[in-house]
Amino acid sequence: MKPAVLVVDDSLTVRMDLAEALEEAGFEAFPCADLASAERHLDEPRLALVVLDVLLPDGSGVDFLRQLRAHRSAGEVPVMLLSTEVDVKSRVEGMRAGADEYVGKPYDIAQIVARARAIARRPVTGAMASSVLVIDDSRTFREELVEQLSAAGYRVLQAGTGEEGLALAAATRPQAVVVDGILPGIDGATVIRRLTSDAVLRGTPCVLMTASEGAADELQALEAGADAYFAKSESFDIVLARLAALLRGERAAASPLPPAASMLTPKRVLAIDDSPTYLDALGTQLQREGYDVVLARSGEEGLELLASQPVDCILLDLVMPGLSGEETCRRIKQSLESRDIPLIMVTSLDDRAAMLAGINAGADDFVAKGNDFEILKARLRAQLRRTQFETEHRRVREELVRRQSERQAEEQLHAYALALEQRNRELEEARERAEQESRFKSRFLANMSHELRTPLNAVIGFSELLVEGTAGPLSAMQGEFVSNVLQGGRHLLALVNDILDLSRVAAGRLKLERGWHPLGDVLEAARSLAQPLLRGRNQTLAIELDAAVPLLWIDPLRIRQVVFNFVSNAIKFSPPGSAIQLNAALEEGHVHVRCIDHGIGIAAADLPRLFQEFERIESGASAGIKGTGLGLALSRQLVELHGGSVDVTSTPGQGSTFSFALALAETTEEQSAELPATVLVSTDDARAADELCRHLRSLGLSATVGRDVGDVLRLARLLQPGVIAIGHGRDEQVLRAALAAEPRTAEIPIVALTDGAPVATHGAAIHAAARARR
Repeated sequence: MKPAVLVVDDSLTVRMDLAEALEEAGFEAFPCADLASAERHLDEPRLALVVLDVLLPDGSGVDFLRQLRAHRSAGEVPVMLLSTEVDVKSRVEGMRAGADEYVGKPYDIAQIVARARAIARRPVTGAMASSVLVIDDSRTFREELVEQLSAAGYRVLQAGTGEEGLALAAATRPQAVVVDGILPGIDGATVIRRLTSDAVLRGTPCVLMTASEGAADELQALEAGADAYFAKSESFDIVLARLAALLRGERAAASPLPPAASMLTPKRVLAIDDSPTYLDALGTQLQREGYDVVLARSGEEGLELLASQPVDCILLDLVMPGLSGEETCRRIKQSLESRDIPLIMVTSLDDRAAMLAGINAGADDFVAKGNDFEILKARLRAQLRRTQFETEHRRVREELVRRQSERQAEEQLHAYALALEQRNRELEEARERAEQESRFKSRFLANMSHELRTPLNAVIGFSELLVEGTAGPLSAMQGEFVSNVLQGGRHLLALVNDILDLSRVAAGRLKLERGWHPLGDVLEAARSLAQPLLRGRNQTLAIELDAAVPLLWIDPLRIRQVVFNFVSNAIKFSPPGSAIQLNAALEEGHVHVRCIDHGIGIAAADLPRLFQEFERIESGASAGIKGTGLGLALSRQLVELHGGSVDVTSTPGQGSTFSFALALAETTEEQSAELPATVLVSTDDARAADELCRHLRSLGLSATVGRDVGDVLRLARLLQPGVIAIGHGRDEQVLRAALAAEPRTAEIPIVALTDGAPVATHGAAIHAAARARR
């Protein structure tokens, strides 16, 4: 299926000429005389190009282009605008509106067909030179030129013959070559041809020198492949300026390069001159050579055109009214987008100062005006050829750098992978050793604890019998000795038990026996264990339990062990006769248990060591107090097994607070199966609520208090109580409605608490409701 081209022009001759040429080139053309007929073809799926005149009978082609860019299907189709060459404003507007090409009338039909097949984009240029090879058989002139180049900062190499120069160029790869045209053996033109035919050296800039000043010599030099030409009679500052301009294009660019464009593809030249006569003649000459010529009659027009479309080379008049050629050149070379475009300064002035000014402003070459355009066209071809070589050279160089970087990255990645695989093997071996050591330690501790417990139980048992007087009365000294034996045996047994528990936790073999248990029972059990210690130091332990604390899904023996460790430490490190507090409260979804003493306290620097195994804080006040350093470490691990956390705050000389927190969780089926009958109490009278809870617990029920509507709803979802007891005045109606609206709580029986009724009456009603629910 042929690609389609939409040709929109009000001239029948232009329309048919374009359509015929495009169809011969393999396109299917749709010629249209106005915009209205063109719009009917925009949905054509094969549409590949729009050739659009700027001036049409029913509207502006530029306005139509803006509409086209917003079209749902044709918005991305390339557009080539047609207009007279002098219509700079339309060209600029068209390119800014989104045109891909702009062709001035009268056009070259071959160029339009070529652009219809492919729209070329010109790449940018290469890197700065630092070394120059001078080839000349005149020792005097060569040494004088070498002196001038060295003074200008170049590193200069010398050769007296063409053969010697080629060998030196191959060995050193200079950044530029300056060669005399007439040499013994092979001449300068042959040297340049051999350099440009070499794959490595063909991108080296070449300058041909000659003793004559004829135009034929310059043409011969440029056609041989030279990038520049100068007569030996010219002053050295002109030579240096031209060489600097030639090497300026060698600057490296940071952006990646596309492949160089072929010299056979159409090239666009921007010609800027204030003389219409010269500009038209120049345009005609260049169009005959196959160039697409963009004409501008001032520096301002030239900059505007350059900003709207890419060009391959710029011809710039030096002397112009308004913005001069020197200033125009400077602005072009200061722009990142245009500074690498080769620029040839053209002037009718035979003035050395003017030539230097133009080249110093950034021009790449300088040509005198004249009726003979052959020199100018040769210089133009030389600049385009040089640009192509530089682009290809840079592309190859950057491709090599890219490949080298990829290889280095692959090598680094491979080395990293190898290092990681060694490291992983080491970690695996270390893990296996650690597991083996842990298993050995667990077996050792288990065996040792068994072997130690058996004789310890005998020591402790018989010591207790002796203390109790079962074997007869003991003397005072005998009683003291036996008491010491009993105390030491109990301490050793506690140490063995703690070590065994720690080893089980570390090995992951300590299993919690969890169930629903009231926290108050756990705290009371811990107080009972601590009573002998309290009596021995004349101390007291007060328990404060928030009635809102619900039943907890815990291992009661392990939590009691934690509480007892906190309390026993508080007893040991508090003065005789002091009071110790044990508080439990429900705070933001967590139950917090705190053991508060008024003892010696702990320094802030010592706090991080408290929960580490075998760490004991020995300060002046605590010196001589017995301990193993295992109790707090074990307590932390037991709490963490429950999903909780431990904490401590302390002030030296004032006391310490050890605490742990357990989160309330949603009730699972396993937990619900072990949950005893629970009563959730909600009433404004806190004292009555506590009294009712104590009575219900005496009846074998578990009871907890909800502090407000939100708390009651949360506890009802969590505990699924058998009964909810609600007193008057406690947002009763709101609470009843909220419970009834939720499927998980809607079926829970509600018992109303009557003001003034005895606790026993309420207890009986609640007990009956709970029994019926079961």
